[in-house]
Amino acid sequence: MNELRRALVMGLMGGLIWMNTLQAQDELIQRPINPWMYQTELDGLPDQLIVALNINLFISYDPANCGLDQAWRGRIVTEYKAPDSTKVHKVAGFPFANAVGQDPVWHVRRKGKELVQSVKLVEYVERELHAVLVYELALEGGEKVVIEEMPEFVTRKKNFDWSGLERTFTVKEAPEDVQISLAVSFKDLLLKSDFKFSGKTQRVKKLKSFYDFGTLYDIEAELIMDAAKPSILRTFWSVNIEAEAAKRNQG
Repeated sequence: MNELRRALVMGLMGGLIWMNTLQAQDELIQRPINPWMYQTELDGLPDQLIVALNINLFISYDPANCGLDQAWRGRIVTEYKAPDSTKVHKVAGFPFANAVGQDPVWHVRRKGKELVQSVKLVEYVERELHAVLVYELALEGGEKVVIEEMPEFVTRKKNFDWSGLERTFTVKEAPEDVQISLAVSFKDLLLKSDFKFSGKTQRVKKLKSFYDFGTLYDIEAELIMDAAKPSILRTFWSVNIEAEAAKRNQG
């Protein structure tokens, strides 16, 4: 009887710990607006996908190429243009990057030959409090590649002067003999290490810009997706670029 009672108590405690852990995880994910993921016209571009991950990080995707378009700290404002009061949505706040890469953004190659004929944002959904974007890449010969992306806000040691974007890519369907890559472009990084990818890269370009307050980096690269496991890209930006750059250069 004592063993049964002990088992019940331990099971109850385990359930409470599990619930508290979920609650703690939920509290860490606080979206700044509701709805926090939707499509709208933005800065003159139609049907942009807005994902408000955190008060310190809004991002937008362009469904036309299934690529990241902008990242900023702030909000979206609505203006009304004369003479007919047309509603216009604009980015307001601190822009981290105009992250538009080369067009096309996604590449699928077989023995060096480009196979992508079209790309499509199939859906975007909320899954366990996270945003999940599903892309379908139509290839020559009727083949296709299906990729899921999960973007999320990350930061450095609770230092909210930094905003980080983590993008996790999972290949859900693809022919076995192809290479899948994503072209990305980021501007005004304080260190080359502010751009980190878990897998292999190619066609990398790193440029330096020199200012009175220090050096900033622009990076372009193609990220090679791993078909066997998720590929993770992390990028960090500082809200106070001049102060952080000066601090790093003094160090």
